[in-house]
Amino acid sequence: MLVIRALGMSMLMNKDFLAGFICGEGCFTFLKNYPVFSLTLGVDDMELLFNIKKFVGFGNIGLQKLKGDYKSCCFRVSGVSKCLRLAKILEGNMQGVKSEQFLKWNEGILFLKSKKVFGKKDFVYINSLKPAANKRAVNNKEVERIFSFFSESICCPYNLYDKY
Repeated sequence: MLVIRALGMSMLMNKDFLAGFICGEGCFTFLKNYPVFSLTLGVDDMELLFNIKKFVGFGNIGLQKLKGDYKSCCFRVSGVSKCLRLAKILEGNMQGVKSEQFLKWNEGILFLKSKKVFGKKDFVYINSLKPAANKRAVNNKEVERIFSFFSESICCPYNLYDKY
């Protein structure tokens, strides 16, 4: 376990913290039939990404520019062997929609690991996993419906949705 300081607090870095954070911010995908995990945050939270890298023991961190300024940084794990190691760390700790995405991603990694030669059917199969690993939890109308339900049920004095 690792004690980290981030967002003005001290926290204990463990598998549960990592899985919870990834459920909120992580991305499981395949790029050209190559497994990739990424976690992108603002540059103010760069220290947290370095702590995550230290905890898992592998991965890369890069800065991303927008209009000439560094706005975000990204922790990235790619390749079958490293993604498989990350999957073993997260296994059993993922929840919600991200859990479904993680399971499809892990299925793809295990499939890629088992293959020595790839045929057209293999590429089609990996591509069939991409939408499930990348899909958004809900669409905008669903978000508005859920927000409306909660804003009415907790008796907000004003509609937060209109304020923003």
